[in-house]
Amino acid sequence: AREEQLLVEQLLKEISKEGAAVYGYEEVREAVLAGAVSDLIITDSFIAKRRENETFSNIDELMKTTDSTQGKIHLISSSLDSGKQVDGLGGIAAILRYKV
Repeated sequence: AREEQLLVEQLLKEISKEGAAVYGYEEVREAVLAGAVSDLIITDSFIAKRRENETFSNIDELMKTTDSTQGKIHLISSSLDSGKQVDGLGGIAAILRYKV
């Protein structure tokens, strides 16, 4: 949980200075397709929602693409504070290698 907390802190720091981070499905998707994502952060409740809406295959695709471009995938529990923060950003976010 400590690692996840540090990761989310890094994410929020990048967002606050308009640095190398994006959040929300569309923005994250663009960054993944550009091969710019170093860390993909997704909450379990975001995945659960996608499974309910039967739109999980899009997320599965994003995770596979992130993996193929050497990005790391982090699944965070929404019950953790760090997970709640990511849920506040739409449940999906990414730390980038460079600004897109």
